[in-house]
Amino acid sequence: MAIEKKTPQDKIYIDIDGEKGNAFYLLGSAKNLAEQLGMNYHTIMDEMKQGDYMHLLKTFDFHFGDYVTLQTSNPEYLDSFTSIWSYKKNCELWDYKC
Repeated sequence: MAIEKKTPQDKIYIDIDGEKGNAFYLLGSAKNLAEQLGMNYHTIMDEMKQGDYMHLLKTFDFHFGDYVTLQTSNPEYLDSFTSIWSYKKNCELWDYKC
């Protein structure tokens, strides 16, 4: 048997291909994170519910992407998020407010 000291993680990882990827889990995580960060979770959750699953993921990433990394092997999700990351990177590069 081995035991190791647990090291603190500066990011949370959620595998959206697994059971934690369902909408109810993500909505609950959004509520918990928003409360911890002093954000209005009602507004965020309402926004997350206004579209399909991809909209829910993008909204979650928009609000909590600095704290949470969503992980997937789904090519559709990866392609969709690649375009968002490129957009965000260009905004930072050119100092735009996006």
